[in-house]
Amino acid sequence: MKKKLLRSAVYGLFFLVMSLLEIVIVFHDKDVAYRIKHIIWAILLLICASGYLVNWQDIKKGKRDICDDDERDRYINHVVGARVTKWLNWLMFGVAIIFMCLYGTYKQEILGIIAVLSIFYWNISLILEIIFTIIEERKS
Repeated sequence: MKKKLLRSAVYGLFFLVMSLLEIVIVFHDKDVAYRIKHIIWAILLLICASGYLVNWQDIKKGKRDICDDDERDRYINHVVGARVTKWLNWLMFGVAIIFMCLYGTYKQEILGIIAVLSIFYWNISLILEIIFTIIEERKS
């Protein structure tokens, strides 16, 4: 209970401070296009902050049921997370192949950089998946 209460309060205050910084930037920026961008960001950050702060108040007042998840919910979260990770791995591999082909065709550096970063992300995620699998196998 204390973790969720603290997490909601910290996230709410973080988004509130960030939205206030965006509002300060709006008043100091002279370019209209950038002002509009900062106003949009300030509104989005205020929405996030209000959501977390309302959640914090509800938990504090006891309106939300914050009992720990049961085993079935944790299993579903685990399965969904594993499935999302697999899809993201294949997506990054596909993006890397596409950008490598585009780089080979157009010879623009940004396409090569995106391809290399996609391969790097793909390799890191595969290595982390192997490491976490070994850790879980040793636990059980």
